Amino acid sequence: MTDCSFSGGAVFFDLDGTLLDTIPLIVESYQHTFRDFFGNPGNQADILAGIGLPLDDLFRNSWPEQAEAMKAVYLQHNHARLDTHIAIFREVPVMLERLRQLKIPMGIVTSKGQYSAMRSLRFFDLEHYFQIFIVKESTLLHKPNPEPLYEGMQQMRIDDPARVVYVGDSLHDLLCAKRAGCHSAIVDWTAMPREQLLAADPDLWLTETEELVDYFKNL
Repeated sequence: MTDCSFSGGAVFFDLDGTLLDTIPLIVESYQHTFRDFFGNPGNQADILAGIGLPLDDLFRNSWPEQAEAMKAVYLQHNHARLDTHIAIFREVPVMLERLRQLKIPMGIVTSKGQYSAMRSLRFFDLEHYFQIFIVKESTLLHKPNPEPLYEGMQQMRIDDPARVVYVGDSLHDLLCAKRAGCHSAIVDWTAMPREQLLAADPDLWLTETEELVDYFKNL
């Protein structure tokens, strides 16, 4: 376990749509799956609304009898393109390096499966910035339930959730942070409906990565 000795706390990051530009591939993978099973690509707004929730839950809740087969088709399509169809948001490496220089403990809290999450982080050489990795397999409950953030805090030995900033791009991330008692931050480059996110009143709206660095510098 990592002891979060910095008096200002720690920052946890969502992965998809926050650090990595993976949303187009996720949407494409869902559309491929829906075409394969139903002959149409599905509704993009509904697809976006589900991003950030575990893949298993989404398929099982709507198509329980086909869930495992749909998951297999999705993952086959997605994994085959992980190294070619995703990107890193341009200023993310600079932000992470500056936070590390400030000795801010950092962690990943994502609903993505361990294989996809770690493969993506390693592909962009980001793994070494983080002390903890909370993935789908880490907890029984997932965002927007606060359990993933609680697990991250436990691993970092943080007793006070108000010492944590959780940075994400979706309503699921924002609600997870609020329910855990953490500070919520939403990135301006989100692909999700902005009005919905603003209405949920995040503590921080990050128009640039530098704003998160400044936040911790000013604590």
